[in-house]
Amino acid sequence: MSRQRFSAARFGSPASSIFNLLTMSTTVSYALDVFGGQRRAVESLGAQRDFQRYTVLAAYLTLTGNVVNTVVARAGYAAQIAATRQLIEIQQEQIAITATQVQAGIAAYASIVDLKAKLAALQATLAPLEQKHSQAEHLLSTLTGHAPGERTLAPVDLDEITLPADLPLSLPSKLVRQRPIYWRPKLLCMKTAPISASPRRSYYPALP
Repeated sequence: MSRQRFSAARFGSPASSIFNLLTMSTTVSYALDVFGGQRRAVESLGAQRDFQRYTVLAAYLTLTGNVVNTVVARAGYAAQIAATRQLIEIQQEQIAITATQVQAGIAAYASIVDLKAKLAALQATLAPLEQKHSQAEHLLSTLTGHAPGERTLAPVDLDEITLPADLPLSLPSKLVRQRPIYWRPKLLCMKTAPISASPRRSYYPALP
């Protein structure tokens, strides 16, 4: 916008009141994208955004899958520990009964030695199971955003973990298309499209 003062006396006309003349102007420019270079760049930016979004979604699905696997493994180790301790108690009771039979003269002492060897082997399997159970607890705490030992995790019974009653034999294609593994290769191609097209773009003139 520009402002000018105008007087008719300059052109030989009778003097009159001086007034201001205001003129307004604007400039509009548009970059022609005849060969599609800018359009490919915009598509690449959109693909980069979607690629990052599906990358985050893939990380979330991986995290939730690892949490479920760790919960099941922890419950399985706990069940094995409980079963092993129960077998140890049964083995100790059997040794006590056999010792009474040996004192009564109705069983050989070698049977006690054999039972004690089996008991020692059974007790040796308990420590590795407890170590694996502790490792699963620490991993579960880390996956849920807590330091190992920061909080006490609630025990999970293996019998409480069940599959759904009705499992579909097939899945609709819409569910498959929601998975990141379906979209990431396509978005990666769109993301790198301007890089592969840049040598060809230089063959054509760039319009101002």
